[in-house]
Amino acid sequence: MFALVKKSAAAPARTGGASIGVDWGLVSMFTTSTGQILGQNLHTWLTERDSELTALTAQLQRHGLKPSKSARFRALNTRIRAYVRNEVGRLLNQLATQDVREIVVEKLDFRFGGLSKRLNRIVSRAGRAAVTKKLASLTETSGIAVTEVNPAHTSRTCSGCGYVDARNRTSQQRFRCRFCGRKLLADINAARTVLGRSGVQGGWLCWSRDRVLAWLDREFTARWRYDPTRLRERPTARGRSTAPSLPAESIAA
Repeated sequence: MFALVKKSAAAPARTGGASIGVDWGLVSMFTTSTGQILGQNLHTWLTERDSELTALTAQLQRHGLKPSKSARFRALNTRIRAYVRNEVGRLLNQLATQDVREIVVEKLDFRFGGLSKRLNRIVSRAGRAAVTKKLASLTETSGIAVTEVNPAHTSRTCSGCGYVDARNRTSQQRFRCRFCGRKLLADINAARTVLGRSGVQGGWLCWSRDRVLAWLDREFTARWRYDPTRLRERPTARGRSTAPSLPAESIAA
């Protein structure tokens, strides 16, 4: 039996619209450089499924059964994967309806803090496959360009002044630069940092973390005439950076 499959022509590349950075986060599935927060219920849902998965695994092990041999276990895995795939598709479709010509993403690491290794493996595989497939689909059907960049230090780099320090991220959700004092949601800062890498040497995709940091430090030194390695060695004083303060107008928005 034969069936005809009609393949539509690829959509022309969008020439107008914005270029936006997208960050995969813990509290929300996607956060954009323009401040959109998408998929805020994901972590709560996954936490609930993780409890189910952990309890079921323990129950099966007490009875000497392999989880992979359990229909109930396989069904729960299928449900988790399907949910992640559906959320990825739904949220990226939202972005596609907007005036966007390019989406800049980092090589995503689909792992969540506070969840079991088993669930993280499930989410990682399902999420990575779903995002890769959906982004390719957006290029083909909507003409949206997708640019991938190196994820090294995006969560530690200030999107304003370029200073890199692990202590810039004061919590999972908050970011406060120890050099320039910029404050904003950590995922928005990361998305803006991701966007900023879209125009530099192929997004540094083949670079090591150390090489990325060395480049960022050289750029920072050239811009501000301060050695960032020495700044990182300085302790905070009452929660504030000991680095000299800078005029607000000197920091890029």
